[in-house]
Amino acid sequence: MSPIAGAVLISCFLLGAGLVPDLLQPVSAAVPATYDFSPYPECAKNESLEKKNVPKLASQFTIKVEGKTTDKDNKFEFFDSEGYYEAEGQRGATILYQDGKKTTYLYDFITGKAYDISYQTCQQQRLYPSGCNAYAIFIAELAGHSTAVADQCQFVGGPVNYLGDKETIRTIPVREWSQCVYDHKTRTLSISRYYYNKDNVTTPFGSANTPIRFENVVINGSSADQNKTFTYDFTYYVPTVEDEAVFLPESGTFCPNWTREVKAMPKLADQFTLNLLTVAQSAKEVHSLRMNFDYKKQLVTFITDSQSATRFPVTGNKSRSVYRSVHDYKSGLAFTSPFEPFSISRKSCNITIIDGSTMDSRTSTTSNTSAIHIRHANGLFGLNTDGWVYIGQKEFKDTDCDVWACLQPNVSGKSILVEAYWMQGKWTSNGEPVLYGMIQYESNLTNKKENETYTTVVSDYTSVPMPQRVFEVDSCLRTSHPIVLTFSLRVPDASNATTRSVAFTGALREALSLEMAISPLRLPDFTIRKPSDSQQQLQVYVTILEWVNVTARALPASVAQKDSREAVDALLKKVAANDLDLKINFNGQNQTVTILKNSTTGGADVTKPTVVPGPTSTTPSHSDAGSTVAPAGSPAAAAAAAAPAAVQDSGYTGGSMAGLAIAMILIGGVAGLVAGFLLWKRNTGIAYQVYD
Repeated sequence: MSPIAGAVLISCFLLGAGLVPDLLQPVSAAVPATYDFSPYPECAKNESLEKKNVPKLASQFTIKVEGKTTDKDNKFEFFDSEGYYEAEGQRGATILYQDGKKTTYLYDFITGKAYDISYQTCQQQRLYPSGCNAYAIFIAELAGHSTAVADQCQFVGGPVNYLGDKETIRTIPVREWSQCVYDHKTRTLSISRYYYNKDNVTTPFGSANTPIRFENVVINGSSADQNKTFTYDFTYYVPTVEDEAVFLPESGTFCPNWTREVKAMPKLADQFTLNLLTVAQSAKEVHSLRMNFDYKKQLVTFITDSQSATRFPVTGNKSRSVYRSVHDYKSGLAFTSPFEPFSISRKSCNITIIDGSTMDSRTSTTSNTSAIHIRHANGLFGLNTDGWVYIGQKEFKDTDCDVWACLQPNVSGKSILVEAYWMQGKWTSNGEPVLYGMIQYESNLTNKKENETYTTVVSDYTSVPMPQRVFEVDSCLRTSHPIVLTFSLRVPDASNATTRSVAFTGALREALSLEMAISPLRLPDFTIRKPSDSQQQLQVYVTILEWVNVTARALPASVAQKDSREAVDALLKKVAANDLDLKINFNGQNQTVTILKNSTTGGADVTKPTVVPGPTSTTPSHSDAGSTVAPAGSPAAAAAAAAPAAVQDSGYTGGSMAGLAIAMILIGGVAGLVAGFLLWKRNTGIAYQVYD
């Protein structure tokens, strides 16, 4: 460290501790570049002494300092500080503790900006030339900015004298250097003394040249500063920085115009599966949710607990169930039922209109007509809003992540800061980036006691295409005697189709439903068999379910679908005399498959084969006895449009699934999230159970 840097360090800690006049003042260009030290013998160069330079610190380091100031009346003031520096990144930081207050200073020598952070409030200022925070100048000197120190911060250093070995400091044998420093801005002359460990003394961290103490005594200044002594003991020094996040705004703090590095935030894939676990720290609540999302198919599935959250400490013995809800945006309907994967039958189903208040929906209005749309994937979590700023790289749950932050300063009386953590490097899913977690800080602008922090962890994320069964709603649609359709299908490779039957039947389902002008949800079960004597032909069996008679607001506008018999008869007519080509996308390729003429039969009396090679649908047969769908135009149907009807199952309300756990809303955007969730509950009249 150069002597000037040491003197500036002294001034830095004085400034941070409020012990010297504020140095953040405009710098005059007409400042003398020199100072006459000759009137002061203690500042003269002693040629009889051994010449040895003050040791220089490492290109990166971490230091801890205990500081004390003593004035002429022997009054004391104290502070503690941590300092960090990185030459390669041209950045530094200091954390100051004094009078029960923590203040963080961040310095960026690339952009020339400094940031003052206290109580999660960040203020930006120019590092040069509007002022000189002395600690910033200290590390600037180490980074090779000594010219800026002299020219812009008005420090002039006198000759350096090596005073040799001295008596111990804190029982540590030391070497001493001295130098006088004049501050043109405050017109203060001081003498600084630098103490390092002796050459033969190894510090606990193995550093050969470790700073032990700096002292600074004012020998000519204002009457208030005269003879004031500043002592700084270095209690920790290592030539490394363990966590580079110290150079970034700490979590929960948003620094305006943070532009050290501009980096676009990744986008979520158009289809994915994930689990969300959200912890509300102040409320001591845990929310969980599983989600399947497919923007192309306009389908979303949620699986969650009937309780809005688990509240701790857990008391009482209230029952709870897991519910599953499928949102079909092509029809505008939500299908909700108890999620019982090991049950032989599902007792009930609740069908309601998607109302636009869920995290996956948005409303548009044209010509006084409103419509419900599926959000794009990024819109689910507010990642498509303006104002996201790249912060840098931090750890989230022990994993390196890139971090972006977005601040909404006033949303319904709350300041909301959201941080998004994306996994780095090869942590990808199907080549797509992975969102690993989000933290949302809510500050009530009028009542700080109502502040809340929500931490959301994303797990089991995958963007691999999903089988249709994750969106099945056949428990809501199945009749006692569904129609089964069977036909012969010419294909490019029958063996490949049977080997990858899940992918093949998924592609066939989309093409067949389009040809029949019915929802793909009505085709839950496909069975395919390959005749032993053919490599290009399959026999296909598919179940066709009835549709519900509910009108919904959606784009494209809902159209009354054909009933099963009508849809089958229309298809039979098409293939009575001619083959029918269907376009599918299978194995990543566009292919043509053909329904052979006169090979199609459909009816309730068609029997599917009982033994089928290869994977088939795992959906069991169910009764529709619990369905709550009302006839179109009836008062009950009108009521259903306003509020979800009850599901008659173990005393739960059908609307409890509509809550989908508060986690859906907590990370659904950066504005009015919790308020929006509560408003959603009130508007739908949804009953939900909580612990006492």
